[in-house]
Amino acid sequence: MYQTQSQITIMLVIVAVLAVVAGVVIVLVTSPKSLELSNLEPARSPTATAQLGTAPPSVEPTAAPADADTPTARPSMTPLATRTPRPPSATPTRTRIPSATPTATITPLATLPADVRALAIINITDGGSARLRAVPGGDIIAAIPGGATVQLLKKPSRELDGITWVQIRDENGVVGWVASDLLLILPSP
Repeated sequence: MYQTQSQITIMLVIVAVLAVVAGVVIVLVTSPKSLELSNLEPARSPTATAQLGTAPPSVEPTAAPADADTPTARPSMTPLATRTPRPPSATPTRTRIPSATPTATITPLATLPADVRALAIINITDGGSARLRAVPGGDIIAAIPGGATVQLLKKPSRELDGITWVQIRDENGVVGWVASDLLLILPSP
């Protein structure tokens, strides 16, 4: 089916006009003025209006002139009182309470004991703990919470299965081995 150039042009014009009309409709529907119009209240009966405490519409009758050929004016209606919008009610809003982040409080010693190389912090977050072992890679003898301060002992580190192990003393005086990458070594006092 072949169409002439003029038929194609007419169809394009029709499509363009429809697009413009659709755009105008969208603007009218979403404009602030149309939103204001959607908040109007419907007319109420005098009984419903009396219950709401607003005055019913008044109709003012006009006297008919003695001359029957003169048209009479129609009664006029007084518009209903409009309701003032209320401010939104206070709605409770959830406020996130910040979670406690472990913060190490370091009280440096005047001098470190002779067998201590430095102080260190267990560098684990999210409530985790480091496993203190009797020997590198051995049995667990204690769990040290993240953020705890420990003493890094002068004993030489050891390598086992690609992990460097160092000997430490925890806050309770328990001595054992931990993976060195779990420690944040503090500057010497």
